[in-house]
Amino acid sequence: MMVVALVGAATALFAATIGITQNDIKKVLAYSTVSQLGFMFMACGVGAFAIGIFHVMTHAFFKALMFLGAGSVIHGMHHEQDMRHMGGLRKYMPYTYLTFLAGWLAICGIIPFSGFWSKDEILWNAAATRYIPVGWIVWMVGTIAATCTAFYMTRLVAMTFWGKEKFLGAHHAHTPEHEVHNEDHPAPEHHAPHIPHESPPSMWVPLAVLAVLATVGGLLHQPGFHWWPTCRRPHEHSQLSRSNNLNPTTRFFGTHQVVDSYGKQPEFKEAHVEVFALTTEPLHVELPPPPYGAEGFNLAHAVESAVHSEALTEWSSSSFALSCRSWNSAWLASLRQEPRLPEIWARGCVRCTGSYNKYWVDEFYGWAITRRTMDAAARRLCV
Repeated sequence: MMVVALVGAATALFAATIGITQNDIKKVLAYSTVSQLGFMFMACGVGAFAIGIFHVMTHAFFKALMFLGAGSVIHGMHHEQDMRHMGGLRKYMPYTYLTFLAGWLAICGIIPFSGFWSKDEILWNAAATRYIPVGWIVWMVGTIAATCTAFYMTRLVAMTFWGKEKFLGAHHAHTPEHEVHNEDHPAPEHHAPHIPHESPPSMWVPLAVLAVLATVGGLLHQPGFHWWPTCRRPHEHSQLSRSNNLNPTTRFFGTHQVVDSYGKQPEFKEAHVEVFALTTEPLHVELPPPPYGAEGFNLAHAVESAVHSEALTEWSSSSFALSCRSWNSAWLASLRQEPRLPEIWARGCVRCTGSYNKYWVDEFYGWAITRRTMDAAARRLCV
């Protein structure tokens, strides 16, 4: 579980830093998806398995919304995908813009949008986990990755929908620049810039449906939705239901006491299966030692011992991560008219790291796997 959690945290941060410097609107969303997959595995690594699945659901809402929204933008921009040639599209594509905002706020984890409920519960479970001794490291890396997510998604919205209309002064050829032009292959004709247009209802109506789900979909997991199968404790005091975590005391999902139909503790036998009922009373027992060795430093326990409140501890963990993302997004959003600062930071990342080149992962696979496979196939053909 520690390996799963650490690999998930590293994946979330690794892909998020790549997304900061990409200029293709679909590449930003693609690496964002890889980063969110890291969050899902972080949840599994700290024992919050159902929360990982819950993040799959909320992520499906807002990421499908943004991928389809990107398709609408590309359609309206006449197949242009480079965000450096966009800008100011909110005036030309209002339906796409308004629905895209819902996905942006959801993936940034802004309350009450769906991404907040799943992402912040993953971070809380990382801080409070008793299954691995490095939960605080997973929480810290996850918080940094979530802040990077807010940065690159705000950058995407700013470059695409806000600021100056860069496409008005752009004259793009329709053939590659390196192509040789002669009598047989004349130089491409340079056309006047296309004016963007809103997509037809067949494209923006699904966006509107997904925007509603990205806004309220996270509430399905909250106490009060009794018909939702994973909500079992409507009286839970905290803002994030923790009924889906693997309880290290009972070895059951949830924090409920497991009893048989006669109100007695069940006896577990290999060849006997009993039917159990979940009570609504919380289980008040002393927690056993951590199931996987030494617990190490536990961030949630340390904070709770200082503030003497479980609810305040959970709120502080969520609020810190939320404030980082909210401040980041709000500050960048204030640069709507001339969003140059995010680009300056992104160019700094290009110069200082391999983020723009995706850390040369594609080149490594091309050299280590693709090229070697092709060489082996060529030698086989020669034989």
